[in-house]
Amino acid sequence: MRQLKIMTYNIQHGVKGLGEIAKVIYYSGAAIIGMNEVDCGAPRSLYIDQVSWLARKLNMYYAFAPAKDYTYGNALLTQFPIIESENRQFSNFFSNEGKGLEKRSYLFALLKTPSREMGVVVTHLGLDKKEREYHIKEILAFVDGKEERLIVLMGDFNALPHASELILLEKQFSKGKGSVYTYPVPEAKVQIDYIFVNRKKFLFTCQTINAKASDHFPLVCRLSMFS
Repeated sequence: MRQLKIMTYNIQHGVKGLGEIAKVIYYSGAAIIGMNEVDCGAPRSLYIDQVSWLARKLNMYYAFAPAKDYTYGNALLTQFPIIESENRQFSNFFSNEGKGLEKRSYLFALLKTPSREMGVVVTHLGLDKKEREYHIKEILAFVDGKEERLIVLMGDFNALPHASELILLEKQFSKGKGSVYTYPVPEAKVQIDYIFVNRKKFLFTCQTINAKASDHFPLVCRLSMFS
């Protein structure tokens, strides 16, 4: 395998139809897809286990990681077998008013690709800057010591490209290059969705797909280090 196509996609709980989301993923050709705002048994989406539905439709392996509650969170679709996966809850963070903010988590999965085992982290960070910094430090602590294994980190970070919390993350990860606006659809004006790789000075380019199946454009990249 010379190249691997990866996608991160906030699907807005399939509000415009899971069939449309499935089409976007299928025609993208992505082999690994991290998803945010995925429902699993939520009343608003007719109690459908969305990632399981998409996995059957696309003939992929999958994992789901609840965040705010057991019906809503992050998910992974992949063409490769999942050796193991786990949902890791971030420590609760309190606002200046002393109130706990929305619960957040990240999904970690170990995949068996034809070339090697690789790790994938999928997350959806909060709207509070200090909270994002706090939770990025938790991700960095989790991946510390795992440098021998390729790890892709992706998701909706709710932060602009030059935010200090992303610069903190870039001390250990390389960020996909490209001037790509991912939110809001249809006339995206900012980038808040990203793909990172735990290799310093590793250059790879990201681009969006002009798809209107969610309020975010999907972001995709090709990694060319799988020989």
